[in-house]
Formats: sequence, C-alpha cells, structure tokens
Amino acid sequence: MCGSTRPDLIAAGVCYTCEFWQEQFANPGGLIIDGHHYRIGAEPPGEKLAVFPKGYGCYGTGFLIRRVDGTEIVTHNLWHQGEIPPGLVRPDNAAFVAVGDQVPKPEPSHRHADHLHHYTNVPDSFVYQCWFDDCGNWFTSPEEAAATDDRVMAYLRNGGTA
Repeated sequence: MCGSTRPDLIAAGVCYTCEFWQEQFANPGGLIIDGHHYRIGAEPPGEKLAVFPKGYGCYGTGFLIRRVDGTEIVTHNLWHQGEIPPGLVRPDNAAFVAVGDQVPKPEPSHRHADHLHHYTNVPDSFVYQCWFDDCGNWFTSPEEAAATDDRVMAYLRNGGTA
C-alpha cells in the first residue's frame, strides 16, 4: 500500500511506514496540505517564541491555515510528519493562506517587569524573580527585566532578532 519494497513486512502486518501513517490518520487533528501531513502544537506565548523560536515546529514560523470548513488557524508551532506515500494519499483538508512575516506573532503572556519579587536574603547577583504563573525568570535589577521585555517586544513587532 505505501510503496514499501518489503512485501514480507506488509504481509506480516509490520510495515513501519504503513503503521506510522495509520496512526497519523487515526488520531484527530491532523492537517493534510498539498499531500503533506501536519499537526499543530500548543501556541507559544510571545516571550518564549522570541527567546527560542527553533524550539517550536517549523522553527516558530507563523502560518495562517484555512480548513476546508472555512475555519482559520494561526500557529507558530506547526509540525510536519512528511509527504504521504502515494498508496496512502488522502484528500487535502486544509490550505496555507499566509506564511512567515505575513502572520502576526503571538502576544507575550506578560511583562517580567510587572511581576517582580525582590529577594533580600540571596546574593546580589540575581535578586529579582518574575512571579507570573510558572515563569520564574531571575534578573539582577528591574531595569534588566524591562530591557528583556523591550527586546521581546522588538522581536514581536519589528521582526528583530531575539
């Protein structure tokens, strides 16, 4: 079915390619675009995307995707499973509308400088910690936190580098 050159594996029901694609098709949420299969991961908050874009699917590139039902999805965490083998092809269920700089970057979840706690019982190196949800970033001063926030905003607004 998949074009494997190992008919003995297919006959035994252990063709890894067929097994992989059966699993992909059985799990909901997969997108098929131009014969390729994709999955969308959790959308990163802007500050995490700015710091480490390569940690997300397709290196954090933005995608605007339209499903066949007309719903649109914006993601910066798109994972590519590969081109579907000819013998297993399914019809497309989505299409790319915009890619890259045409797609707005996500907003930061918070500004570190707005959520600092000053520790007085620790060495002077890092005495401020962001207490927003599970952030926990440490800073040497409120100014350093504000500068980090400014770098994140520059990346998100102007396409600058993190």
